[in-house]
Amino acid sequence: MNTDRYRDFDTDDFVLDDDFVSWVLNPRKETDKYWICFLEKYPEKRRYIKEAAFIVKSFQPLEDEIPAGRLENLIGRIKSGQETKKNRIIRTVMKFAAVFALMAGITFFLFYMDQSRHTFRITVLDPADAEQGSVILSDGTVYGFETKETIIKQTTSGQLLINRDTITSTSRISARETTAMNHVVIPYGKRSEITLSDGTHIWLNSGSQISYPDNFNGNTREVHISGEAFFDVATDNNKPFFVITRDVKIRVLGTRFNVTAYKDDSTIQTALVSGSVSVGRNGLFSRTLEMGPGEKVVFDREEGSFSRESADLQFINSWVHGYLIFRNEPTTGIFKRLERYYNIPVIAGSNLEDITFSGKLDLKDDLGDVLENIAFASSLKIIDENGYYLVKQAAYDYK
Repeated sequence: MNTDRYRDFDTDDFVLDDDFVSWVLNPRKETDKYWICFLEKYPEKRRYIKEAAFIVKSFQPLEDEIPAGRLENLIGRIKSGQETKKNRIIRTVMKFAAVFALMAGITFFLFYMDQSRHTFRITVLDPADAEQGSVILSDGTVYGFETKETIIKQTTSGQLLINRDTITSTSRISARETTAMNHVVIPYGKRSEITLSDGTHIWLNSGSQISYPDNFNGNTREVHISGEAFFDVATDNNKPFFVITRDVKIRVLGTRFNVTAYKDDSTIQTALVSGSVSVGRNGLFSRTLEMGPGEKVVFDREEGSFSRESADLQFINSWVHGYLIFRNEPTTGIFKRLERYYNIPVIAGSNLEDITFSGKLDLKDDLGDVLENIAFASSLKIIDENGYYLVKQAAYDYK
């Protein structure tokens, strides 16, 4: 009995599998035994099977098949003209009732799909409001840190190291448990480098957060992020790696790429340095786009659509190395990135949407110096307001 066939399946895959659908609609002792053995070996698939079974059953006919005897009787009555007006009215009403019930079922199903798509496992804390970085362990224990650059390492034995300090959970998680997650929250002005138990390296930018398990015990590796992160994923052909945001899901085996998914941005961007990834909506039956190195896929949250464009490799992860490179980038977007990185407000005046900047910014410099570099190249004026910076067009008279 080969139970490994479905080890990499998720909800979508089960729904589209003929053998699975046949079992859901017409269970037998033999097939029941197979799926019981499968769930004993892969208990983490129980949620996917329940979701898929619900979907399969949602699209079945609302009435049982009409018995052959009753069908022949109805046909005979129709042919002989014995069907009364009352019977025709009742049958018409029943047709409308069946259509209504079907539409209600579809509406509920679409709502279910929408809710599934918008559910992703991220902590509710807002990094923009946090004064220090924090790690929330799977048992609820919170560990805070003040360091600007934080090194976090998850070992294969389940230990967590933060800046070489060992952090221990107060509760023990089953070796097969995959639902328990750790959460890392990085506020504005801070960053973190994270090593997961499989050897994957993640650089988490300012104002970002990530959720991940102590160990990847199932058949997939899943992390959930909000904000910006650069991934160097450890290769494991038998265990694909998924990066999940609120709107987008990215599938990889081993590769290097950057994801920008801040909750207050209008787009989610995935840019690939090496390897290959597929990007699609975080939902059921979503189509995916295959990406190659040097490509960027942008998801427009308002339009609900994807677009593909080229990306210069040196731009993709420059922030990891302490600088930013731009080519004809709108300055308003640059100011937002700098505000997150330095944790100092940068307020853009009116009529700056069409002003762009090209060049390299060294993030080791003070924010004031960085802004002055942009101002010199883009005809802007920077005003230091003792606690925040105001940016206006240089042609204005400010006296």
